Amino acid sequence: MDENLLAAAVVLRFYEELDYIPTDVAIRGLHVFIEAQASLALSSTGLRYAAFWIGFRQEFHMAFSQQRPFRLPLDICDTYLLWDPAPDLVLVNRLFIIAAHAIQYCYKSDDHFIHTRYEELVTLRNRWSERRLPALLPVYSKPPEREQGLIFPQKWFLNDCHIVAEQTLSLGEILLIAYDPSVARIEPGQRIAMESTDARLKSTVLDICGTALSKRQEPTALLTACIAIGICGDRFTDLAEQEALMDIVINSVRDNNYWPSNALAEKLRKAWGWAV
Repeated sequence: MDENLLAAAVVLRFYEELDYIPTDVAIRGLHVFIEAQASLALSSTGLRYAAFWIGFRQEFHMAFSQQRPFRLPLDICDTYLLWDPAPDLVLVNRLFIIAAHAIQYCYKSDDHFIHTRYEELVTLRNRWSERRLPALLPVYSKPPEREQGLIFPQKWFLNDCHIVAEQTLSLGEILLIAYDPSVARIEPGQRIAMESTDARLKSTVLDICGTALSKRQEPTALLTACIAIGICGDRFTDLAEQEALMDIVINSVRDNNYWPSNALAEKLRKAWGWAV
């Protein structure tokens, strides 16, 4: 099948995201083309390979932001999820596969009640983290300085690929924190457990935002930050944190890539009780 058709489907899906109107039209076409070309894409280079992984990443971010199952078949990537040494780009693609499996665990049917599957995902996440190359780690990091009005931590990376890895790992962490089956639900320790969960989720979101702001020239990092804010933003009650998050949603995204952020900003204002 022509690789240009796959690339065209991915481009159409991108414009669907810009419209901010979730429909099934483009994803159905993308699904067909990805399934048909998966084996070739995973074993080749060039346009087909690039289009396949762009489409895969698009689906992950849309599934995460819409809190729905991953609509592309993950079994087509089974042979790709290996643990041998590989270039940074391949390692990041493998991380996306793990994160996509986490999406399925959280949002597909009753999978999130299966404790053994959760432990498998944690093991996969930990194994990837332990085996990632030192180059994927930040070359500089600094905790936030609240007394100076600095809400976000700072993390510097060597290139954009490493930023994608860090933020994707954190998005997966959000899923695993929120759907941890060991967290008490109605037991006496439920309130303390939920407070701990909220604190961990907020810390992870701030970390994602700090990574994005440390390199403003990378607009997709800001989009990833907005996705995290959209999912967890209502948990923030501190005014300084709320204002810092809103600044990312409104100013940073508008100035860098014109992403339609009005709907998210409106959602946050309502959640925080701001005047609208």
